[in-house]
Parts: sequence; C-alpha cells; structure tokens
Amino acid sequence: MRVIFLLLMLLPLSNAECERGFSAMNEIKSKKRSRMGRKLLTNLLIIATNKDFPYNTKAAATEYAKTWKYQKS
Repeated sequence: MRVIFLLLMLLPLSNAECERGFSAMNEIKSKKRSRMGRKLLTNLLIIATNKDFPYNTKAAATEYAKTWKYQKS
C-alpha cells in the first residue's frame, strides 16, 4: 500500500509545467526563426523556463553567439 501511495505522489496534479514549456517554445521559435537549430532552441528554452535559476549568463551568451555564428555560415 505504501508503494502505491508513493507512486501516486510522483504524478503531477496538472499539466501547467508542460503548457509553460510549449508557450515558451512558441514565443522563441517563430516563422522568422524557423531555421533555428535544435541545440540553440534547447538552450534558449532552458533559459526561458528557468529564469529564476542561477545561471552563468556571460558563458551562455558566448556559447549562443558562437552557435549563431556557425549556423549563419
């Protein structure tokens, strides 16, 4: 019985987190940005969904600038 209770505690009560992720993706990836690579999109979504998480923004900006530069060429 305890195992069933613990498994039920793992289930989310709503799908709000998933909906937030899709909303962030729709804001980031638009028709003008349709050629954005998967890695860049993933990294931007991580930043968008974890705004309150302490993150090294200077290192991230440098990495994204390099990624963008190589995608353009």
